[in-house]
Amino acid sequence: MSRPVALAIAVLLSLAAPAAAQVHDIARAGGWDAFQGRSNVGTALCGLSTAGSAGRFFAIKHFSGNDHFSIQVKKESWRIPEGTAIPVALTIDGLPVWTATAHGEGRWINFNLSGTEKIVDFLRQFRGGLAMSLTFPAGSEPDWSFNLRGTSAVTEAVIACMERHSLRGGAPTQPFGSSAPAPSPRSAPTQPFGDGGIPVGGRPARRT
Repeated sequence: MSRPVALAIAVLLSLAAPAAAQVHDIARAGGWDAFQGRSNVGTALCGLSTAGSAGRFFAIKHFSGNDHFSIQVKKESWRIPEGTAIPVALTIDGLPVWTATAHGEGRWINFNLSGTEKIVDFLRQFRGGLAMSLTFPAGSEPDWSFNLRGTSAVTEAVIACMERHSLRGGAPTQPFGSSAPAPSPRSAPTQPFGDGGIPVGGRPARRT
């Protein structure tokens, strides 16, 4: 993310709201943690996460140099065939829904929130909202509900983290990537994909 974009996000949000990577927490409020660090390939990252019952995990990450957020969702009981296309939707306080097609593998699904305007709008709603839901229209997985208490404080910490990375120029580029074996697919009680969730070409985005 360029310095002007990072600064624009900080200014816009301040007007609208009240005052196996190497990461560490930089803020905690409500059920949410803000963190920063480096990915497995050395890219600077900032993010937010929360965990729930039944092995559920939800994270929003920004990797230095990207113009999008990576949203990563995990449930221990999921067994998703590699590359499965999974429709998802996020709703905050009944406002317009954020929809995307995620890609799944094993216990994880990944999708992106792209574009500066969308990122600003999402963070404004996220930090000022009361409740958020994540739905899986094509699967048998019930809707996930999130209490957004504390998100104002942790969002401010993440914006500051993004600005620091922008000023420092982010991480150096590398000519290599990371790889990890995919879990063996097997049945599970509920899944975020339906019978029509046919794997799409290529591997899903790396988590970190």
